[in-house]
Amino acid sequence: MKMNLIGNEEQIMKNYLAILTLGLILMPVSCVNEQLGDKPNEVPTEGTTFKAVFADGTKTALDEGTGKVSWEKGDAVKFVWELDKESYDAVSDALADVKQDGSAEFTAAVPSVFLQKTEEEYKKDGGTSLHLYAAYPASVDVDYSNASDFILTVPSEQDGKFASASIALAKWNKTAPSAALAFKNLCGLLQVKIADANAKKLVITSSTDIAGKASITFADAGPKVKTMKEASKSISVTLNGEGTYYVAVYPGELEDVYVEVFDASDKLIGDRVANNSIPVERSMVRKLGTVGTGFSDRFYVKEGGSGDKSGS
Repeated sequence: MKMNLIGNEEQIMKNYLAILTLGLILMPVSCVNEQLGDKPNEVPTEGTTFKAVFADGTKTALDEGTGKVSWEKGDAVKFVWELDKESYDAVSDALADVKQDGSAEFTAAVPSVFLQKTEEEYKKDGGTSLHLYAAYPASVDVDYSNASDFILTVPSEQDGKFASASIALAKWNKTAPSAALAFKNLCGLLQVKIADANAKKLVITSSTDIAGKASITFADAGPKVKTMKEASKSISVTLNGEGTYYVAVYPGELEDVYVEVFDASDKLIGDRVANNSIPVERSMVRKLGTVGTGFSDRFYVKEGGSGDKSGS
């Protein structure tokens, strides 16, 4: 008999990954005269400080009791921009402190034109185009190299930390340079609790794509997957024994979900399967329950199926 991993229990934390508003304030800092990359037309950038103001909570640390989240010391964001059909990127300095009011400041080598001119004004001055995006965490793999498609990778190997799984994106408002950057989450999160101290690796598989490269589009409602590229149906998570772990997955309907837990010698020590589809939306935490030592009955008859199907 197939075990139900999910049951009816789910936790939708719309507030925990609500829109983060970054009030962009250009601070008086010295020009670092940095040139980025090997572009034919290199773009001078300035050390520009951006102030981050929380509208409804943000991303990096989760209080499981309240569902609230907050910045943490050491956080950084990645800026990716295009000027005249050439793309560039820069990572902000690590966050040195979180202010008492919950705000934070990030400094990055980004052209100040994004805080001075609209796209229309830039074109009137002889420019071709300008676009800017930001991504959290700074380690997230993004590719804007053709200055057209914004490609983001949800990794097939993850560390289980909430901050790493809470992937969020923002798009610069090209009609109002002083407008805020609104960070919105791209992924849904799976929460798995591990009850075995010997657990060192978690593998989650689905018959649907859950990770890999994807082309992303931006809209007022938030970023969404346009097309999948080099997709993966499996995600491996590094564990450190007992604890609660989070896994980023592309939003959608997960089917035939199978969870495996391995020890340090890569021996399977526990597993669970789900007999129902699992919808995962952006800004949602879907609880998969606790996985300890022990095995499910991996020979089962799938509902609506025509015979025995082995998950072994």
